[in-house]
Amino acid sequence: MRFATASLAALAVVVAACGTPGGLPESPPCPTPDPALVPGSAVGVSEFATAVDRALAQFQQIDQEFRGEWPGRRFRDRDSFKRDFVQFAGASRCLVDDLRAAGVPPEMEQVAAELLVFLGQVESSLAEAEEAVATRNASAYDDWVGSFDRLVFGYTEFQDRVRPFR
Repeated sequence: MRFATASLAALAVVVAACGTPGGLPESPPCPTPDPALVPGSAVGVSEFATAVDRALAQFQQIDQEFRGEWPGRRFRDRDSFKRDFVQFAGASRCLVDDLRAAGVPPEMEQVAAELLVFLGQVESSLAEAEEAVATRNASAYDDWVGSFDRLVFGYTEFQDRVRPFR
């Protein structure tokens, strides 16, 4: 009985020292969305295209800020890395949600539909990265960095596609 109690106590110490697989901090709340992206807002095509362009620029800014905080983007098993990663992923997800919820002018339905497919890929990629960070899987995180670096070119590509509507 003493061995079992001692083993459980030792296991509790190890778990406390290592954290839990889901041990990511909470994501901060989403900021107020761009008024042109609020569900039900009746905006013209130019205003909508401008808002989408700004959101895509924000994705790039969020990505660059994270890269600036963690040059080389190698996995770090530090609370500050996890916190910064969660802020990056959370802010990106907020933008995905804002763009998904927005009312799309008829003139932009085709581009918007393709943008939503792309944003689904971004969201799936972020989920993979969150899993890698939460489980401290540096190899999976490194794989994610490579695939995400290729994916972020889509931000600029879609900016080029929406700008003619402005």
